[in-house]
Amino acid sequence: SIIAVTIFSSVFVSFLYLSHVPLKTFYLKGETNFNFFRKNYFLITDTGKNLINQHSTSIGSFTSLMTLSNIIVALIMNADIWLMGVFLPKDKIGIYSAAFRFTIPFVILLSSIQTILWPHASKNNEKDKIKSMMVKVFKISLIFFSIGLLYSFYVPQLAPKIFGIKYYYSVQIGQLLCLRYCLALLINPVHMIGYNFGLVKIYWLINLTQLIFVVMINIILLPQIGPMGSAIALIVNEMIGLLLILPIILRKINKLAV
Repeated sequence: SIIAVTIFSSVFVSFLYLSHVPLKTFYLKGETNFNFFRKNYFLITDTGKNLINQHSTSIGSFTSLMTLSNIIVALIMNADIWLMGVFLPKDKIGIYSAAFRFTIPFVILLSSIQTILWPHASKNNEKDKIKSMMVKVFKISLIFFSIGLLYSFYVPQLAPKIFGIKYYYSVQIGQLLCLRYCLALLINPVHMIGYNFGLVKIYWLINLTQLIFVVMINIILLPQIGPMGSAIALIVNEMIGLLLILPIILRKINKLAV
């Protein structure tokens, strides 16, 4: 039932995104150059009225792939708790849950960055503009990453004082979970820029690869080192995303005509 709720909520979030995000550069049938971008590609107008002249197949494809990707990401985000319920006692899950509380500021920050970046990423359809945007986004993300590292080291050390001495083991887990979100601050903006190149068509495959690794690492490490294994699995998840997505985006940019 939990998995079903996760899937349905992911579908809802996907359609919620698509109700207000401009898609004029998010779907490509061919990927030779920017002649394939659809200039009028919006789900709704600024007044909120549906456009009549949309290409329903393209929108359907984008929606389906976006929804599939969101479902897989939701499974990744919840795999740790589900698998800990199988391999660990309840007190270990409680220690992990307490540690996870320290990631809330990162969750809010990432959500804000995505909301701001969506319209800026969609309107840039020239090589120089995309490169300039990537540099600016990376510099800003690097600042957040640096601040996040300090937060990741010091703030989770408050776990025993906030939750009690029995949550002492939440400190290291919290530090690793926060480190995972520091990496996400660098990776997610790059991930979003990838929609400019039609990468929605392969993102679900990358997410599926991440899900497989997360599940495998949890199954191997949870019986050995406890909740720490789930935190390590999420860090590996972010690193896999970076290693798979970044080279593709850089290659797409280099292939574009100036």
